Amino acid sequence: MMKACQYCGRMHQRNEVCPKKPAKKYKKKRNTNSFESKYNSFLSSFAWQKAREETKVRDLYLCSICSVKGRYDGKRKYDPQPLEVHHIVPVKEDWDMRLKKDNLITLCRKHHEDAEAGLISREELMELTKSIPGG
Repeated sequence: MMKACQYCGRMHQRNEVCPKKPAKKYKKKRNTNSFESKYNSFLSSFAWQKAREETKVRDLYLCSICSVKGRYDGKRKYDPQPLEVHHIVPVKEDWDMRLKKDNLITLCRKHHEDAEAGLISREELMELTKSIPGG
């Protein structure tokens, strides 16, 4: 049985390989054991989506730092930026803490970046989660 070749446009037998067919390029295999792969899978998991939403509900959809009067900016400030959920102890340091509610806190983008940079201490963030009702 003959078929039209997509590489040269001629007719070939079905099992014949066209000489104009490009050689297969090396396909990089994904390393499924790497932390990045594991972390990316975690971020798209239902468990993380649920924990993130529960944290926002617990924190009343407010940045935990902005909602405390007199912190960092010298006045009460509500940032209109989207809220993010921050891991106080990073997932890379302790995988088992990734879904613990006392390790999660709702922050605005500005304060999340500050926390990631170490400008807001972990101890301070832990203290804030303990002061939240249900935290």
